[in-house]
Amino acid sequence: MVLYNVKVSGLRSALNIREIAHLFRAGQLHSRTPCKPKGQAAWSTIGELFPLMQPGATTYLLPTDMSSGGRRIRRVLGAGVVLAVITIGTVLVRGKLSNSFPRDSATVSLQRVTGTLSLVNDKSPP
Repeated sequence: MVLYNVKVSGLRSALNIREIAHLFRAGQLHSRTPCKPKGQAAWSTIGELFPLMQPGATTYLLPTDMSSGGRRIRRVLGAGVVLAVITIGTVLVRGKLSNSFPRDSATVSLQRVTGTLSLVNDKSPP
């Protein structure tokens, strides 16, 4: 983990990038705040070391930073999708296995005509 020294009153220990980003979003640090990687002699600014960190710019939240409410919603939706897929699959498989679809009169009539034609074809002389 890379640590950085930041010249701000009240900060005594080195910070990692996540802590610097948090303080930047909170307004306690700005792009002109002196900063350097721990162990180096030359000071730079936060704006030079982290050019993408700008005031007002939205920052990407890592999945570990997601709120508990967001995680709960994702879990509930995921469970709902899984249950829906299982239910639909069960209904379709049951329908195929048990032939529970009612036959209408047109299907029955077509089967009778087909059966009659096959009997006629079997009886006709060669």
